[in-house]
Amino acid sequence: MHEVVKFNAGDRTFTAPVPSERKQAFFELNNFGLIMPDRYRGAWPKDLQFVGLLKLSVSSVLTLVNFSDQQTIQRLHQLESALQEKNIHHIIVDAHDAETFFTAARLLLETTKPSYLHCSSGANRTGIVTMITSLMQQQLDGKIVDENVVTELLSEAISYGFDFDKPDRKKDMEDVLVLAIISNLIR
Repeated sequence: MHEVVKFNAGDRTFTAPVPSERKQAFFELNNFGLIMPDRYRGAWPKDLQFVGLLKLSVSSVLTLVNFSDQQTIQRLHQLESALQEKNIHHIIVDAHDAETFFTAARLLLETTKPSYLHCSSGANRTGIVTMITSLMQQQLDGKIVDENVVTELLSEAISYGFDFDKPDRKKDMEDVLVLAIISNLIR
C-alpha cells in the first residue's frame, strides 16, 4: 500500500496521501459523492430506474466514455433511452486526453443543475474531471489554487479509487496537471 503518491507535472511534483477509506454507494450509484452544490459524481448507474438520481432531482447527466470500447457503446444506448424516458438531459463526452477532460469539466459547469457526472467506475475519468471542475470553480470564485489545494483534490480522487498504479491513468492525471498549470488554474 502506498502512503503517498507523486504526480509529475512538467517541472513540478505534487504529492497526495492515500486515504484509508473508499467512498460508499448511494442507492444504485457506486463511488457517489458531491463535487459542489447540485453537482454529483459517481459510477455508471446500475439501476436504469434511476432511484438515486431521481431522489436528487437530477436534471442532467454527463457521461464520460471511451468510444473505442464496444461494450460501453452498447450500454450507452441503453442509458440514453432510459434517461430520455425520465426526461433527464444527457451529455456524452469521449474523454480520452487532457483536452477532452477539460471540455467535460466546462460542460459540467455549464449544464443544468442538479447534475450527475459519471464514467464506468466513477474513479478514473470521473476523478480527473471532478478535479478540473473544482479547479475551474475555485478560479471563477476568485480563489488562488496552490499546492495544498491540488494535494487535497488528488487525495480525494484516490479515495474514490483513482488507479494511480496504472501508468496510463497516472499519465492522464499528470497531463491534466500540466494543462492546469499552463492554463493558470494552478499557481
